[in-house]
Amino acid sequence: MDNLIESFSSYLIQRINTKKDKALYSEILGVFLYAAYPKPNKEIFSITSKISNSDNQIRVVGHYFIDYLDNQGWESTEKSIDNILPQSHFDDANMTICYLYLEMSRSDRVSKNNFILLLRNAAVKAMLIENHKIRTNIVTRAALRIKEVIGLNEVLKMVRSFENFKYDNIDSNTYKIVDKPEMIDDFHPDHVKEVYNRLANDWILWCLLAQHIPNLKSDPVLHFRYILHISRFFDLNKDIKIDFLKDFVKYYEQPENKLPKKSIDE
Repeated sequence: MDNLIESFSSYLIQRINTKKDKALYSEILGVFLYAAYPKPNKEIFSITSKISNSDNQIRVVGHYFIDYLDNQGWESTEKSIDNILPQSHFDDANMTICYLYLEMSRSDRVSKNNFILLLRNAAVKAMLIENHKIRTNIVTRAALRIKEVIGLNEVLKMVRSFENFKYDNIDSNTYKIVDKPEMIDDFHPDHVKEVYNRLANDWILWCLLAQHIPNLKSDPVLHFRYILHISRFFDLNKDIKIDFLKDFVKYYEQPENKLPKKSIDE
């Protein structure tokens, strides 16, 4: 079996490195590696490291994890990527995870829910990248990709669907774990998980609003709803919310800018 994996992988890598149809052969290799190694391990990266171009390496790994996502679900996929990528040959694990999520989001094999989760987490991981230019590029790409593929009203509904309403009124002290992670053990694991989930949702909405999505002029009602959803049940991101609200008010204080007759509450 090992000889078969090595032989076929080498053939596909040779095609990826030398032929025009790199995307096709990258997908085939990614799907093949998942069939050979349904549980992520270092051997996958030992094979993909032989691909000459790092973009094609990430493309192959992306197709591997798309199949993994289909079979194991989002939580297991996120955990596996976080655990295995730092052990790979890539220099910057956080940056690589961002590009991996962006690559996976390009596939039509990814559901809409997983599409949003991939781009949301790409934007969240980008916060850990020190290089400002790269960080901004990833956030911008994630925001524009969402706008390109999914209706912006649907995006907000999907983001809300990621939140468990039964945790709307959890102890506000739980949010202290963001600044003091050593306190995590003081709170219920489900509450901790929901805190980070909601922070991630706030971050992707911030990313979109920072790129003027939805557009303040052409779609002010939806723009306003995006603002309202940030920091709904906790104060951690209230300053961000207030800044966006100030910008909204300032824009429509100008005589030439008029809100539509349609109510914000409709």
